[in-house]
Amino acid sequence: MHLRWAEAVVGRPPAALPAEELRPLVDAGMPLRYRHAVWSRWIGDRGLRSVEEMHSQSLPDVARQIDLDIPRTRPAWLQDDQAAVVRRVLNAYSVHNPAVGYCQGMNFLAMVFVLLGFSESTALAGLSYIVEEIAPGYHGQGLEGYIRDAAVLEILVHHNLPAVRLRLEALDVQIVVLALDHFVSLMAGEWPLGG
Repeated sequence: MHLRWAEAVVGRPPAALPAEELRPLVDAGMPLRYRHAVWSRWIGDRGLRSVEEMHSQSLPDVARQIDLDIPRTRPAWLQDDQAAVVRRVLNAYSVHNPAVGYCQGMNFLAMVFVLLGFSESTALAGLSYIVEEIAPGYHGQGLEGYIRDAAVLEILVHHNLPAVRLRLEALDVQIVVLALDHFVSLMAGEWPLGG
């Protein structure tokens, strides 16, 4: 993997690779040293106002919920200054997209960008990209996207994992409840990023 990337980027930055060259490289794995450039390219600037401009405009109830969740956002991994960045990014996002505002699980998504060393603006753009493009409807008030995808998961489990389905039914555990944390946070709180 590393050799393929080294050969591909000779004489040019990784972000300059054309999409037709980049896709097979990414599909085979991406060395960490290229991720900042490539992820920033994929995320783009998304036309967002600055974190500095938006974070202080968050609604009091939203800011209060974010303040409650920050200490639960992998405190062993986040330094105080990083937690402050996550807080500002989440508050800024709630202003950028008031229809979504803030939903638990978004704190872990923002945390990933901060722990990987991205700037505040890139962390906000990354959070926006995930919430609006990768997992649309997962974080809004009705959780429509999540409910849809959990229903698909339930069908897949029913058809492909009948023993698991029977065990869940015996325990009276609904997949829509079981999968919530996994889907809404995309398991970001469980990735081996720190500590």
